[in-house]
Amino acid sequence: MMKINLHELLPASISNEAAFQLIQFVRGLGFALESIYFDRLLQHQSECDHAPFRSESEDNNESPF
Repeated sequence: MMKINLHELLPASISNEAAFQLIQFVRGLGFALESIYFDRLLQHQSECDHAPFRSESEDNNESPF
């Protein structure tokens, strides 16, 4: 998994309106991703529940990008 420092990525000194728009966009993006990939999310959760001792390195076979 990528380690991103959000404080370096996102500026602290933005206007209230810009912060509001950014939050609205990210929230909407989250809802859109969930609606598109909901079935895969459930499938992955089910797989993790059935194999709780599987290592994370086994999950890294697919690149998210």
